[in-house]
Amino acid sequence: MDLPEIQNEVMRKIGRNVLLYQQVEYVLKYLVSHGRISGDENTLMSRHEKRIKSVSKRTMGTVAGDFFNEIFGDDESPDSQSEDPKKIHLSIAFRIETEEEHFELRRDKIAELVADRNELIHHLIPRLNTESIDTWTETDRLLDRQREKILPELEYLQSIAKQFSDLKKGLGEFLSSPEGKMHLFGIPGDTQ
Repeated sequence: MDLPEIQNEVMRKIGRNVLLYQQVEYVLKYLVSHGRISGDENTLMSRHEKRIKSVSKRTMGTVAGDFFNEIFGDDESPDSQSEDPKKIHLSIAFRIETEEEHFELRRDKIAELVADRNELIHHLIPRLNTESIDTWTETDRLLDRQREKILPELEYLQSIAKQFSDLKKGLGEFLSSPEGKMHLFGIPGDTQ
């Protein structure tokens, strides 16, 4: 491969990896922004929308930390209490309980992705020697290794997001069912 060909291939792979990192970041933000919902009938939606907006502005590193503190962590404190004690206050938190060894493995893998992503975005291009085929070839190999590290973690996070989405859907169906309304609010369901 000549220099222009390897340069084009490296640029393509940089774009591919950036998109994969964005997918990881998106899934983490989804899990963190939807993993805790708290409020009463008047504040639940606005608080949730505020949380989604707040999480969307966080860096990948920050949201990865939030993911491990809130989803894997043992922090069970509610986000807030109801301002009106006469109103029903709903607080839902999605958590994953696992062995310490698994937790540490997952945390280390995601931390490594964050570091690799930051290296790619902030440091790779300035260091490329644009005249050396060897530098471009090594960068090409580095990007392939990076991709191989991203894919299993992305699949893992996507599987968690799918399980969470399924749980959320099931909870919504239950809460809107006659049995759910009766259980939660004491409201008799349709008897027809």
